[in-house]
Amino acid sequence: LAALLLAACATTSSELGSGYARDLRALKQAGYARVDSLPLDAAWTADDLARNFAHVAHARDHYRFDPQPLRKWRTPARYRFVSMDAGPTPEERSHMQALARRLSAATGLPLREVEGDESADILIFYFDHEERDALLRSGEIRNEVLLDLLENLQEGDDALCTFNTLHDADDPEQWTTMAMTVIRSELPSEWRRSCLDEEVTQMFGPAYDHDSVRPSMFNDDEEVLFLTDHVEAMLRLI
Repeated sequence: LAALLLAACATTSSELGSGYARDLRALKQAGYARVDSLPLDAAWTADDLARNFAHVAHARDHYRFDPQPLRKWRTPARYRFVSMDAGPTPEERSHMQALARRLSAATGLPLREVEGDESADILIFYFDHEERDALLRSGEIRNEVLLDLLENLQEGDDALCTFNTLHDADDPEQWTTMAMTVIRSELPSEWRRSCLDEEVTQMFGPAYDHDSVRPSMFNDDEEVLFLTDHVEAMLRLI
């Protein structure tokens, strides 16, 4: 949306944070950034569900239909938060726990936060503008997927958060084995929680965006912030 312009012009995390807060307020005043999981003005049918599933599970982003393999997990998944300073608030951690329960119920795959030194399949990074810049300049990031995610959030990009999944190169069925997301830590908490809903949900299959798919988080108009019953129904199809 054009509303996401002020933040993109800022140069520090503090300025970015103020800009994103203004953007979110403007979206809400315009009737966007809704939090209802079952919008009464966006009813959907079984035909809508099948068509929308094809868009978000098999089509490339940017609204071009180009069938892609379905991203899917074969095993239970464990997630870990990673941050330098502004890592998840208690509210965000609780939100992620509730989201994990909903995703588990919809997909049939257990999803939980790791404990202690357990290894994680899903890494959720929080970095602000200065931290992203320092990491990219350091040359110490060897993981190409993480590098790409950090670069995607460089100043001037309207993306609030981004993700990618990985699979074994020699696996013809391309079962997902790991996933990462990077969330701008300068975002307002409500948008950070929305990023958890969108990015982690997309890791489990509906990985692409399409502007006709509603009610969902999977478009660029920021109409809905959180997981909807429509998206949960898509997850049950995987």
